[in-house]
Order: sequence, then C-alpha cells, then structure tokens
Amino acid sequence: RVQRTFAHGWIGGASLRTSDYPDTRVDRLALGVERYWSAWRAAYTFNLTRLRGTHSPGHDVRIARAYGDGSEVGIQFAFGREAALVGTGVVASDVTAAILFGRHVFAPQWSWLWNVGVIDQGDLYTRRGIGVGLERRF
Repeated sequence: RVQRTFAHGWIGGASLRTSDYPDTRVDRLALGVERYWSAWRAAYTFNLTRLRGTHSPGHDVRIARAYGDGSEVGIQFAFGREAALVGTGVVASDVTAAILFGRHVFAPQWSWLWNVGVIDQGDLYTRRGIGVGLERRF
C-alpha cells in the first residue's frame, strides 16, 4: 500500500492484494482519494478484482464527521462486484451495502467502534447486523 498527502486536505492511495485459495487466486487493486475539511472527511475507493481472468469493478464511498479527539461518525455506501468465499470456492458476485459507523475515543489509545448496516451479496446472502468493538492503538 502506498499513500501520499497533498495540499488542502487531499490524500491519495493505492494498494494491491493477492489472496491464494486452493482452486484459484484473487487479485485486488484499490485506488482511493480522501478529502478532509473542517470536521469532515469524504473518501472514495475504486476496486478492481481479478478472478479467473475476469475483472470486476467495485466502489466504496464514505463521509464522516469528526468530534472530540479522533472520534467520528459516518456513513458508507458500497456497490459493484467483488469476490466472495462460498463453501470451499470463490465466486464473483454483485454487492451493495449501506453502513452507519462510528469510533468514540475514550482514552488516549482506546476507542469504542460500532456499526449498523446491511450488505447484500447478490444471490448469495443478505447480512443485516450491528457490530460493537474495542480498539487499542499502538
């Protein structure tokens, strides 16, 4: 992963990930841009997944508002195609998601993380859920 900070609150990044499975290999290229202004952050990531010689595009859009020291609340939308593990195989499927998320810093290295949302993985499944986590930053 590489990332660069530009003037006026802009950040650009790119990453490449390869995952090997017993019957196939999945490569994923991600190109993203973020913009910070005042207490706000907006981000867009374009993903290109290669599975068995086919290329599947995906998109991730987020907007969040910071409060306090490192805390934020925001919303994420994702859509496109991505690789999904089904049983012992990997398939490409359509995905749409809408997630409300947050991080609440309560000590210098500790935060509560939370999310609530829905992820529709094409014909495979629809996941609705609430998540709560504890994060320690080093």
